[in-house]
Amino acid sequence: MLFLVLATGCMSTKEPSNNQSSALKQALAKIEGHFDWKPDANAHTYTKWEEIINAALAQSPSADRDNPPESLLAELVDCFDDSSPSSSIFRDQNIPLGWVCYAALTGLVYHEEIDEKGDITQWDGYPKFPATQQDMKAAKAAWQKVLIKKTYLTP
Repeated sequence: MLFLVLATGCMSTKEPSNNQSSALKQALAKIEGHFDWKPDANAHTYTKWEEIINAALAQSPSADRDNPPESLLAELVDCFDDSSPSSSIFRDQNIPLGWVCYAALTGLVYHEEIDEKGDITQWDGYPKFPATQQDMKAAKAAWQKVLIKKTYLTP
């Protein structure tokens, strides 16, 4: 089950995004899922998690869920701050496509940020509730560094 820590501060507006639409973005934007609050997990879950993972993997020939192509991961990260409305819903509003891209990426890989003592620490790559558009930009920058260093893991 995918757990997300996102928020209303990043809700989509009706303004068009300047981001160019790729086949991946188009596929993810069409999925009609929704984010639900799960109090027991203290996080949001996405109802169409398997569908977004499969849609993302379908964009890369011979993509392997256990070893997703770096180009796919990079495209998902690049989409984090895309404010184009998706078909997915949170609190009766269409959410930004960036949220769906974030859900797809974190369903494929994860990262554990470690401090100088070797302890897992807070990290901008997992936006806290409530996430803003600025939080999603920070998450994008954090994940771009992870992709460069190849310090991500698959579940």
